[in-house]
Amino acid sequence: MDLGNYDSLLPGERLLWSGRPQRFSLRRGERTMVASGAFCMTIVSTAFLTPDTGGLPIGMPIMFLGIGFALTWGRVIVSQLVLRSTTYLLTDRRLVAVSTRPKHREVSEYLTRLPPPVVKPAADGSGSIGFGAFDLMSGMVTMSGMRRNPFTDRMLIELRAIPDAALVRDQIANAQANAAQGPEQAP
Repeated sequence: MDLGNYDSLLPGERLLWSGRPQRFSLRRGERTMVASGAFCMTIVSTAFLTPDTGGLPIGMPIMFLGIGFALTWGRVIVSQLVLRSTTYLLTDRRLVAVSTRPKHREVSEYLTRLPPPVVKPAADGSGSIGFGAFDLMSGMVTMSGMRRNPFTDRMLIELRAIPDAALVRDQIANAQANAAQGPEQAP
């Protein structure tokens, strides 16, 4: 846990936890995209193995191969680049995700606006932390961690591949409870 200085903090905000995804993490939708891309690209690549009968020019299969790669594996590769450059910050007021690749991007949500955190554990002790429940919509929208749901304008957040995810979930729940009580009163 790195509690260094971050430009993302608001004045008077205290950093409680920070972390990064610890491993390459493909979600079910991403695995499906890779598998369907492999299938489609296999079919297109057979055009290279069939004898040229004067039909399609050689540029057509190459074009379809490139488009297929960009639409399937390209999106997954970019998603993983974003994920590997993401740092999650838990403060006494907000949850923040900062990504540096392919460009600097910061997304945050106040703890009082988030449902209770839930954990989807992995076999190695790490896990993903979601808010409310892991449902189909959050799975489709949060390919890289934190996004606004275009239908409800609510923040859909998933902290992916977090080590000791259960402990982090407990920290988030405690921070939510403290944030709901309001700012501490000075004696």
